Amino acid sequence: MAGAIVVATVAQYDHSSDRPTFSAANFFSYFTVISNVLLVVVLVGLVARPLLRDADGFGAIRGTATLGIVATGLVYAVLLAPASADVDVTLRWVDLVLHTVAPIFGLVDWLVDPPRRRPTTAAAASWLLLSFVWLPYTMVRGPIVDWYPYPFLDPDEETVASIVVTSLGIAVVFVLIAAALRWWSGRRAAIA
Repeated sequence: MAGAIVVATVAQYDHSSDRPTFSAANFFSYFTVISNVLLVVVLVGLVARPLLRDADGFGAIRGTATLGIVATGLVYAVLLAPASADVDVTLRWVDLVLHTVAPIFGLVDWLVDPPRRRPTTAAAASWLLLSFVWLPYTMVRGPIVDWYPYPFLDPDEETVASIVVTSLGIAVVFVLIAAALRWWSGRRAAIA
């Protein structure tokens, strides 16, 4: 899976970089790209050193990656795909790998091989940091570079009220996913 994500990301980067409006900073500002790259780091880490699974520091990275990739799949499926939103993923197979296959794989990886110990509430809350830093970064950077990664965050396409409501709704989804991932870990630990 890590290899597929790397190949898909590099292919899209290469394909997109031919456009005159291409910006590497914009490309790496998509939450999709960030969450997929983080999943690659986790998967490679687990393959290289399987015992990392039980290390607290790595557990925080794994939780963040799993939360991010699952949320990527859900947000794409609910908000972006039905609206045929332009998110600069112009290669269909890349879209499939980054928005569907990787999120499913990330979730299944957690469900099949969760942490052995239930993460603390504080640890699960730390998984939210990436998304809660990414949103302000995006909203501050957007007017400076005149670019937003997703149409539901773009004030030229949505009202401020709509952006706030959508962002709050997505934040709630992130919190619910984090809680579910934590619960599953504890449930599996209780069974074992």
